[in-house]
Amino acid sequence: MRVLATRLAAIQAASGLLGGAYLPFFSPFLASRGLSAATIGLLLASSTFLRIMIAPIAGIVADARGDRRSVMLAFLAPAFAAFAILAFVHDATAVVAAAIAALVLWAATSPLLESATLRAAEQSGTPYGRMRVWLSIAFVAGNVCSGLAAAQFGLGVIGLWLTIAAGGQLAATLFLPEESKRKAGSSGLHFRSTIAEARELLGHPVFLAFLTVCSLIQGSHVVYYTYAGLLWRTAGMSPALIGLIWPIGVLAEILLFVFSGRVVRRIDPVTLMLAGAVACAVRWTLMAFAPTLPLLLFAQLLHGLTFAVPHLGAMYFILRATPPRLSATAQSLYSVSIGLASSVALLPAGRLYAAWGSNIFFLMTGMAVVAGLLSFALAARWHGGRLTEATAG
Repeated sequence: MRVLATRLAAIQAASGLLGGAYLPFFSPFLASRGLSAATIGLLLASSTFLRIMIAPIAGIVADARGDRRSVMLAFLAPAFAAFAILAFVHDATAVVAAAIAALVLWAATSPLLESATLRAAEQSGTPYGRMRVWLSIAFVAGNVCSGLAAAQFGLGVIGLWLTIAAGGQLAATLFLPEESKRKAGSSGLHFRSTIAEARELLGHPVFLAFLTVCSLIQGSHVVYYTYAGLLWRTAGMSPALIGLIWPIGVLAEILLFVFSGRVVRRIDPVTLMLAGAVACAVRWTLMAFAPTLPLLLFAQLLHGLTFAVPHLGAMYFILRATPPRLSATAQSLYSVSIGLASSVALLPAGRLYAAWGSNIFFLMTGMAVVAGLLSFALAARWHGGRLTEATAG
């Protein structure tokens, strides 16, 4: 099992290298290919919409087959090909098509990877955070190294970086051990039963409350991800200073993942989510007042509490509250709910940012307060057991 944990950590790291270049540089890369800001916005919105549709299907298929590895490979192989095409094409139509395909296919594997990692953590005794932390570490490395590469060779190198990282994730996934698949003759039966069980899970009030809490907490980060750098630049900070401030939050996240084993042994999942909601309310309120540099650094350090702590709570809620047979489906629904909340919150954000400036973070504080109140309701309704009676597998 330790070998499996190491291989999963390698996949997480490859995903982090890809994400570390994608988040700050994908839009500038697309612009260097001649795409307008409006086209880039439509492209990203379209890929988000398609991911919301496809991710649950990937999770259900993986659970029905009892095989996460093959489904991950089925998505990662064409994602790698799409990234490779994107690295070399310049025609606008081809760029848009390749970019949407690459983003949708790659993103659909994230819940499956989380499901496999969480399951391996449970079976091996290795804390989930010890494997997940490699994504965060590689993400910081991707931020720094891809930025240096782009400065040296131009934005075109980002396409090559994404291709290599996607290829690394595909190669690492190939080395995962094969899972025991369902018998071919019963695949239809398993698929129908998995859909029925997923519908039962999605209709459970406790699971819906869990999804709502998590989507509000993680979705409240969307203004930070989208506008924080612009706010800091407007306030007169140099790009070099912003480049130093941004990774501080991820470093705090890394520290918490390293010690995650101790955290989850002492604190229950819902309390972790509540702590994340409270930290979000504090952090976004600070950001709304355009804090001085020392307070801004403090707000950045809170990222470990606003992201990593509630994420740990969510992972261990899924582990304890949902049947192992539905783990990939539950992870996909968790991912989709966050994507929906982020998209909804982002819809008015552009107009409100223009009118409110940093005060837009009060909107995110409101989301965090609602999440905190719902956490109390979730704690009252869930007592640590499974929500459905699906057969373990």
